[in-house]
Parts: sequence; C-alpha cells; structure tokens
Amino acid sequence: LSRTSTQGLFDRLPPRLFGPLAAPNRERYWQMLLHLNDRCFGPDAPGGMEEGLLHGRVTREIQTALEEGDVCIEDGEDASELTPLNIRANMVLDRLVEAGWLSEDKVGVRSMLTMRPTVQKFLEMLKKFGDEGPLFVAGKVQLIYNTLEQIERHPSKQAHAFEEASEQAQSLISMLNGTAARVREVMDVLSRTQATPEFVEGCRASGTSAMRRWP
Repeated sequence: LSRTSTQGLFDRLPPRLFGPLAAPNRERYWQMLLHLNDRCFGPDAPGGMEEGLLHGRVTREIQTALEEGDVCIEDGEDASELTPLNIRANMVLDRLVEAGWLSEDKVGVRSMLTMRPTVQKFLEMLKKFGDEGPLFVAGKVQLIYNTLEQIERHPSKQAHAFEEASEQAQSLISMLNGTAARVREVMDVLSRTQATPEFVEGCRASGTSAMRRWP
C-alpha cells in the first residue's frame, strides 16, 4: 500500500485510542465513554471550566457510574469487586487518559481533564453509527431529496451541496446493504427450523434483537 492510503484516521487519532474498545470489557468501556460524554465533555454536558474539568470531578462521575451500576468494569486488567470504589474509578480514568480518550494537563497546581475536539467528534460519530435505525433511513432519504430539490431550483447557488448529497446517498446504500445481509443471515437460520413453534420463537427473538440494536 502507498503511504497516502494509510493516512487519515490513524494520523488524526491517538495511537492507543482503540485499546479500551478492544479489551475483554469493551462494551463497559463504551458505556463509560458515553456516560462521560453526556455528563462531562459532550456538547450538551453541564458547563465546566474553560480549561477543562477538575480531575476530582471526573473521578467522582466515574465513581457514580460504577456505584449506581450504570457501568460495571471489573475484569483482571482493571480491578475486582473487592477493590475500593474510588481506586477502581481512578484506574478507569487512568486507562482512558493513557488511551487518549481524555487528556490531562496541569493548570497551576490543578489537574484538568479535557476531551480533544477530534476525539469528541469521533466518539459522536461512533455513537451515531450505533444509534442509526429505521427512522434514520426515512430522515436520510428526505434530506437527500430536499438537497437535490434545492440544487435543481438554484443550481448555481447549491452546486456545492451536490457532492454532499452524493456522499449521503452512498452512505445510505451501504447501510441498507448491511441490513439486507443481516436479514439473509436470520432467514438462513430460520429456514433450518422444522417445528412451527420453534420458527415463531425464532422470529420473535430476531425481532427483539433487532429492536435492541435499533431503538
């Protein structure tokens, strides 16, 4: 591969960023990242200090998530249930800082934490990817249609939007192709079911699973 083909994603993100999301407890780290994004670093999070959030505040937020059971991280690489909660929270925070999800800087004698704009945007993109579902398809089609309609009405003013509409259409087609592949996998499993009750139960389970993936 040429060098230009490897540039982009890994040049813009911290090299260890995917570490927590590749760990045995990756789903729990993902839940913690979403929790911190909502409570501390996302666009809708309560306001913090201009230079970041105090180390203690972020640690308390992690501890609250662990204590309330919203997120449970307790495998061998982190800590066991016997480890004091505040220590477990600090270990989780250290892991996120080490991976590059959070950045820690000294401001005077205070330790401040931030989520870099590139990392925060990447997290939002991943969250959007996980949240997309049937309603997203309808909205996306409408958006593409409206854009093309505006281009047709005012081609000289809206020409720049044509490329964006093309990218949106390609993204939508790719997502629908993936959906079709999942449907074929489900039908292949159900076709091997002989008894009617088992077939009905399989359909019900598949539908429930789909609803969990697509809220």
